[in-house]
Amino acid sequence: MDKIYYSNQFPHLKLEREEISFRNGFKHVARLIELYRGPFKDSQIPVPAINRKVLILVQTENQRNALIPLVKRFGNEVQLLDLRAESSETKPTQEQLQYLALLHSWNMLLSFFTVRGNDRIIYRKRFYNLHTVLGYYEYAKKLITQKNTPLKLVIASNDHSGISISVFLACNSCKLESLYVQHASVNQGVTPLIMTYAFLDGKDAQDKYHNAGSSNTKISLTGIMKLDPYLALPAIKELGKYVSVGISTYFCDIDKNFNLCQELESRNIPFIVRFHPNVPPHIREKFAAHSWKISDNRETALDHILNTKAVISGDSTILLEAIMLYRRPVYFASEGVVNDFYHYLKNGLIDKAYTDIEELVNGLEQDFDMNLHRKKAKYYNDALYSDYEGQSVERTAELILKIMVEK
Repeated sequence: MDKIYYSNQFPHLKLEREEISFRNGFKHVARLIELYRGPFKDSQIPVPAINRKVLILVQTENQRNALIPLVKRFGNEVQLLDLRAESSETKPTQEQLQYLALLHSWNMLLSFFTVRGNDRIIYRKRFYNLHTVLGYYEYAKKLITQKNTPLKLVIASNDHSGISISVFLACNSCKLESLYVQHASVNQGVTPLIMTYAFLDGKDAQDKYHNAGSSNTKISLTGIMKLDPYLALPAIKELGKYVSVGISTYFCDIDKNFNLCQELESRNIPFIVRFHPNVPPHIREKFAAHSWKISDNRETALDHILNTKAVISGDSTILLEAIMLYRRPVYFASEGVVNDFYHYLKNGLIDKAYTDIEELVNGLEQDFDMNLHRKKAKYYNDALYSDYEGQSVERTAELILKIMVEK
């Protein structure tokens, strides 16, 4: 089985080296045995029947939003396997994944002592999560090797975590072709591509994957499918009423963003708060207590953006989505550090990084050259300013059909 963890995949983690000793090792062995006590009671793993040539797999709402255009385009020609949290009928339980991972227990324990360098640090920090990755790997093999299945191609939209990485590895092991369709901007910490094909948004992703290391994956640039219906709207350039304030638990100082909302309110600037799905209830309640307008959780990010005239956020792909939909992206480095995680500032999509609230609010009144900055977004979305702008779904579908014909 290929390597399933990489030290450069977690650049934001501050890890401390763990003392290496047999006593420490036996402690982890004992914990692993305790961890696996339950799985033997739940060994029946239901695997849904795959009866289409193309399987599309999603595990999060963002992944579903990225791939649902293909489901609508192909209809009954493809099969969607939805493993989001609420899809309990098809998603294996943690105990089931632990049971499936038992096949790899010896290698897991051996690697605990033999892995070297920074990989050892990462491996030990994530040791108790590996059963999920390995369990999904075995689950994926069961899924794609069913008797009499016509399956020829598996499509997923995450290249480094969740079940997607396990599925790609399983496809490689079982000689089945796989396709990765990018669903969000990527950073410099990406790992080499391992699937058969990759459909990437633009040159930014292509360059970063090229720099990650050697790969046999066949890459095509297809733009961003989920944007197609929005770019076709006649009123796409008609700005909304609100300034959006994005709240997350990543690259986001909650108190400073709260103070930002207070400043906007004091200046009578209409604004709306948009929570990332990972924001816990107690933080949401803090903002809701002030009767500020809150974005509906059921509203997609793109629908939300359409109702705004500017989008304030830390390091997030919503800044890219904003400028592609002709809304001003405002980069608020609220933690005081300008990470420029996706290089939006470096590559000219945004005009400035703000760390001061008053300066940011004053900046909202300054001119912003939308055409100048939006043209820079083509580096991230190859479809922009091309013959197929707004036609990424059809371009992607044509390439998939070509793959299937060649088979």
